[in-house]
Amino acid sequence: MGEKIIVYFLHKLYVKGVNYMMQREQETTDIVLASIGERIQKHREQAGFTREQLAEASGLSVQSIVKIESGKRNFRILSLISIARALGLSCDYLLGLSDNDDSQNVLVLLSMLPQDGQSFIKGVIQLYLQSNLQ
Repeated sequence: MGEKIIVYFLHKLYVKGVNYMMQREQETTDIVLASIGERIQKHREQAGFTREQLAEASGLSVQSIVKIESGKRNFRILSLISIARALGLSCDYLLGLSDNDDSQNVLVLLSMLPQDGQSFIKGVIQLYLQSNLQ
């Protein structure tokens, strides 16, 4: 009889511990999503974009942009990449892994160009290097 009581209390303690850990994990996720949403909204407004314009530039719905900015939606990494490109930011910055917004980073700007534009710029760089390194 005593073993059953011990097992019962151990089980209750385990369940409470798991619930506590899940609650803490959700709180952390909520904080991270809110931070990402704040960074997106800040840079969207600085760029002078409406939510509709950001939605169009990123290929997402306006509803998705609203939910992401408000921190109330988990999103796919491809959505984050699309938003970062549309705003000229790095995903590292949006995720809070970097304090540098990279808005003038040449690689970020280059990645925002269509393929033919990227090829053109690479060609210009190669010509420049060839003429100045000889």
